[in-house]
Amino acid sequence: MRNILLILAAGLFFASCSSKTDKQAQKTDTLAATGHQGHQMEMPSSSKRKYIDSVNNGLIEKDTLKGSPQLVTMRTIGGVHLHMVYSSPGTRGRVIWGGLVPYDQVWVTGAHKATTLDINRPIT
Repeated sequence: MRNILLILAAGLFFASCSSKTDKQAQKTDTLAATGHQGHQMEMPSSSKRKYIDSVNNGLIEKDTLKGSPQLVTMRTIGGVHLHMVYSSPGTRGRVIWGGLVPYDQVWVTGAHKATTLDINRPIT
């Protein structure tokens, strides 16, 4: 009985390893078919310096021609690839609420371009 369980467990282990490779190949084929194969989809990390952080800290000179820096984020949720492009205003070390903008006034966020959301198939 023990040998049968050991053989069964080993068989399940090897079967699960081979199906993962098939899923990776399927994911690569799906990304290539949708035109998203060149994207680097990484989880955000607090240790990574983002573009807006570099602008806020004065490491990169502010681009006054386009206003807010344009950022892109991508995620795959439930097999649907989401690709969002948005403007990201920065504080550049300033105090916004109670500083530049009084508490009873509307603050314009500085998002100079509309946000776009592209998906590779219908969301259900």
